[in-house]
Amino acid sequence: MKSQWKIAILGLGLSLQTACVPAFLDKYKREEVRNSQNKKAATAEASSTPAPTTRNGRQMAAITQIGDGVFRVPLNYDRTWDTIVDVLLRNYNLQIVEKNTGILTTEWDSFYLDGKVHRNKVSIRLKRVGNQGVDLTVHNNVEILSRVPDGLSEVWLPSDRNKPEVGRIIQNLAIATGSPKPQLAADMMSSGEAPKPAM
Repeated sequence: MKSQWKIAILGLGLSLQTACVPAFLDKYKREEVRNSQNKKAATAEASSTPAPTTRNGRQMAAITQIGDGVFRVPLNYDRTWDTIVDVLLRNYNLQIVEKNTGILTTEWDSFYLDGKVHRNKVSIRLKRVGNQGVDLTVHNNVEILSRVPDGLSEVWLPSDRNKPEVGRIIQNLAIATGSPKPQLAADMMSSGEAPKPAM
């Protein structure tokens, strides 16, 4: 009888799912509840954190998306170039680095995602936009290793999971330049599972 009461009390506690649930019980919360709480926390943090300012005290402009894979960076060309090179070097080996043409490409980088081997290659082009800053075009080519119908060989096939990495690069660029957090489309936000390096 006592064990039934303990189970009933535990069930009642879990069903309440308040914000006071200990961390070890957090795994019982539904995904929607966690996402809702994360959004509320992010909104509260954004409203309480002052926006970055420039040296003369003006509020710094954020990196904005102006097209599919095209972002306006409100910084000069040299600073944008140096920062994007630093951001890419943290995770990739660079293949083409031509500052005068504004072209950057990485080598293929393999990783595991959802139990499958993927690889990606990032290409970036910087273009001056007068006094407004730099337009940054980012393309992430993602492929997945798949078996061909003969069952004996494998081939790299295109994947459409390319946008979260573009979003991560833009977010890291904003952090590295001290810019406000960029507002990105939902499909550019990471799905939560980080790519794992292939062995």
